[in-house]
Amino acid sequence: MKFAEVRIYAVLLLIASGFAYQSLIGETAPKSTDTVVIFEPGKDGVTSVDWTGERSAAHLEFSGPVDDSDVWITAGRRKRIQAPAPPPEEKPEGEEGDGVEPSAETDPPPAPTPIYGEPELTSFPGNTTAEALAERFAPLTALRRFDSLSDDQLAEMGLTDASSMLLVEGGGRTMRLEIGDKAYGSSDLYAREPGSTTAYLLSRKVVGSLKSASTSLRDKNLFGFAATDAVAASIQKAGAKSPTEASHQGRHDKDNAFWSAVGSDEIDPVIDTLIKRIFEAKAMKYLVTTDAPAPEDLEPLVHVVFRDERSDLGAIAFARRVKADVKTGESKGYSWYERSNRSREQWVEVSKAVGTDLVDALDPLN
Repeated sequence: MKFAEVRIYAVLLLIASGFAYQSLIGETAPKSTDTVVIFEPGKDGVTSVDWTGERSAAHLEFSGPVDDSDVWITAGRRKRIQAPAPPPEEKPEGEEGDGVEPSAETDPPPAPTPIYGEPELTSFPGNTTAEALAERFAPLTALRRFDSLSDDQLAEMGLTDASSMLLVEGGGRTMRLEIGDKAYGSSDLYAREPGSTTAYLLSRKVVGSLKSASTSLRDKNLFGFAATDAVAASIQKAGAKSPTEASHQGRHDKDNAFWSAVGSDEIDPVIDTLIKRIFEAKAMKYLVTTDAPAPEDLEPLVHVVFRDERSDLGAIAFARRVKADVKTGESKGYSWYERSNRSREQWVEVSKAVGTDLVDALDPLN
């Protein structure tokens, strides 16, 4: 048989297998293609979402209106712990005259089952993707619903021994869902309430980002407001006797806006450069609690309070810590940090480039 014919038969076999699988689960599917509401938190929306998976965990707290929600997240990935290999099976020894020959080779032991430890958690503000989840869970809908499933069908969906769990709270209600396998030919996932014979097909968009929440949902911007919102700023340089007051000129024209000293309509190059450097700063790494720098180890650099026409918008501070060689204890430069209201006053690591540029911009400031 020619190679091309073999490929054709292989493709036809895969297609037939797919149809057979869909037939197995499709008998219990509803005739309608309409989405199915499985959780309705009401007008106030969802208040929290918890994801517990084999390789990751996440807790999301939502506040504010559904269409403009703020999200605070605690999440982390689990480190893989190599399970010990099982001892090799003992083989029967051959005895004289019994016809059994001793085996010169032993079969290799089966590969150990991966085990994952507790997640290393970090906390951070959610980005726009995280904020959009507030609407995705209000209400939470399924693509399809499957009723009166047999044990075999639940097993096919990966729901009899599910290792992942989704917990949603809002409007005084709670829903817990076991998460099973992906549907054939897609990334959508099967789910059910524990012990139920009814299952749902959830869009991958519902839980996909929760699996990687510690990286895909974190916001690197620690301001919580746009630079154009700031009318004025009070800059307290470490060691200075009094703060430097600054005014934002032409702020509605982003390309031509600049910062000046209070009472002046002329650009102040030192203030303007410094504040622009501050707004360019992004969070590089949110720290595990045990990695947070001790206050006595930090050297403060600058603290800035931004205001609009009526009140304070928020404050941000920068500091650095001597980074010592683990073996010799000698200095290897600095680690750089920032914190703000948006980071809930926890220190967040920024890049070396951000830190050195900031110090260069601070030096000329009186």
